[in-house]
Amino acid sequence: MQRKSILAILGVMLAVVVTSLALVFTVGPKVSAVDDEMPPLVLEDEDDFVIDSDGVCWGFSNNVHSKLGIAGFYVGSSYSYHPYDFIEIHVKFPDKVKKIRGYDIFNVVPDDYRDNGGYCYDNFSNYVTKIVLPSGLEEIDRYAFSGHNIRKIYCEVKKNEKPSGWDNEWCNGAGYNDENYEWHDAEIIWDCYRTVTFEENGGSSIADQKLLVDNDGIEAPTITKAHHQLVGWYLDEQLTQPFDFNTPIDNNLTLYAKWEIDKCTVNFLNYKGDHVPNQQIDYGSCAVEPTPTCEGYTFLGWY
Repeated sequence: MQRKSILAILGVMLAVVVTSLALVFTVGPKVSAVDDEMPPLVLEDEDDFVIDSDGVCWGFSNNVHSKLGIAGFYVGSSYSYHPYDFIEIHVKFPDKVKKIRGYDIFNVVPDDYRDNGGYCYDNFSNYVTKIVLPSGLEEIDRYAFSGHNIRKIYCEVKKNEKPSGWDNEWCNGAGYNDENYEWHDAEIIWDCYRTVTFEENGGSSIADQKLLVDNDGIEAPTITKAHHQLVGWYLDEQLTQPFDFNTPIDNNLTLYAKWEIDKCTVNFLNYKGDHVPNQQIDYGSCAVEPTPTCEGYTFLGWY
């Protein structure tokens, strides 16, 4: 009887294992190797660009080749392409860039570019959908982003503060064709950043976060405070309005940390007298001294 029970249990376990294996081998191959929600390839490091000593950006450096390869691009000697059309490249020009040249900016530029007549190679402009321009950018040549697949151009400066060195036709030709092959100009977004400042209230320091205006919210930062637990982040100094980190950031704001101090439990062992209840106190605080009684004894203290 006992043996039958064991075999029955093993049979159930085996059925579960077989079912699990069937799920793995049946479902697994149907998952696409490439998800149509692939994260964009972001080019933003200074090493990604060819920037001369005057801050003029001539294009992209050979360093970009490795990033293109990691993102699944075929990298050839004269061009690059990706087997999936929905891959996107976002370009954030570094603060070091003071001028962007026109026409062929989205090319990989060989080291001898200026010595061989300005020959570029490896244009990947059809995948660039978003551009971010820093506030210190003083000059942009005409048609700097012409002929590309750009949806949005984010400008850190306000529209009425646009530098005079930006050519009147700096964004002409920047846009994209939709699925019906109808042309749309790229959307220009001025004053594009929102800043979130953190008031730590005694916790570890957290740097401000800058987000583009069409963000989906921010991740909760990691913060610590000795002998405290973080309750959450709040919109007001009085700590009455909790903040939801899934909320898009539309305006600059300050978030305030709310803490709860760790608790300690003090146990009192009274071997002969009446029961003395335990005390839960805040870390660093003092317990209230109880005075127990025991018939025939005099209380001398706690040890």
